[in-house]
Amino acid sequence: MRIKNCFSCFVVASLLLWPSSCSTLTQVASLLTCNYNLQTVTNFKFAGINLTNTQDITNLDPVAALKVTTTLLSGTLPLSATVNVGVTNPNVTAAQLAGLDWALFFEGVNILSGETQQQVYVAPNGGSSVVPFAVQIDLMELFKKESKERMLKFANGLLHLGESNSQVTMKIRPAISFGGQIYKTGYITLNKNI
Repeated sequence: MRIKNCFSCFVVASLLLWPSSCSTLTQVASLLTCNYNLQTVTNFKFAGINLTNTQDITNLDPVAALKVTTTLLSGTLPLSATVNVGVTNPNVTAAQLAGLDWALFFEGVNILSGETQQQVYVAPNGGSSVVPFAVQIDLMELFKKESKERMLKFANGLLHLGESNSQVTMKIRPAISFGGQIYKTGYITLNKNI
């Protein structure tokens, strides 16, 4: 909350020193009070095999199992997914996102981070938008960086997808465009069991 207040003071001071339209002022104020939530993780793929609706990874059909084995023998372990973040605007004026910085965690393990400069318009009075993030990582590279205990917890979470015990956390930092500059808020933490 303190970061949000400091950011708000910074934005207000900048607005007083920078000529702008009332429309820009109201969109900035609206963005600061939007609600963010981690809606879904979809298109979950392991070695190119869609696991979104898979209850048990050990019951793969023979072709899929062969593909996973071949991929493992090649020294890679690709994982990809689409993470969807919802933005709801409770205000009477529209909000405009200029992008987001993000970091994705699975079972407490920081998988990867990045940023999107995707412009997102969020309509007023309860309007909502979804910001999709396509994430890809080679788990073999991640395994080289993390401790054995953390990787066992991570692997256990992957093996039990669909049992609502796998925790996905995303930290996002919304950005606004003002006067040709990009300004970022503090990080917001979003959690979801998958």
